[in-house]
Amino acid sequence: MTRLLILIIILSVGLGCASIKGPYTYEICVPHEAAISRFLSNNMIGIADTTVAFLSGQTIDLKSNQAIRNVIISLDETTTREVYHQSTDSLGKFSMIVPAGEYIFDINHIGYSSIKTVIKIGTGEMRDIIVELADGPAFVTYEIKSDKKLSQKQLNNKAEELKIRD
Repeated sequence: MTRLLILIIILSVGLGCASIKGPYTYEICVPHEAAISRFLSNNMIGIADTTVAFLSGQTIDLKSNQAIRNVIISLDETTTREVYHQSTDSLGKFSMIVPAGEYIFDINHIGYSSIKTVIKIGTGEMRDIIVELADGPAFVTYEIKSDKKLSQKQLNNKAEELKIRD
């Protein structure tokens, strides 16, 4: 009985948001992969006589080359687990003063693919980072009309065709 229930759930969730709108009109959701966000630069721009490190940079959109504001920048120190957060300003810029160390550098914004990497920042180091964010994963809804009733398998095949085409 439990296996039958699990199978029914898997089959019903299989296509995600497929639905029947009317006689032989269907809506199917097709997942589209995210583009890859990347670092354009990660340069040390100087050394200061201090015990902390300076991190600054900018986030820009891959397609439009425009600044992206309100991007969440997180630094998670790998040994102490101390976490530092900041969001970018209206020009997509950020700057942080943190203790020297090794950090998990995480950048997130709704609608964009996130980027995460480990960076090491030395004592007094001034580092400038420019990040290019790409479109994140999404679901696109398509309306399919047919002159005959379509099976779940046929809808799944149609979804795969639409995914490949885009």
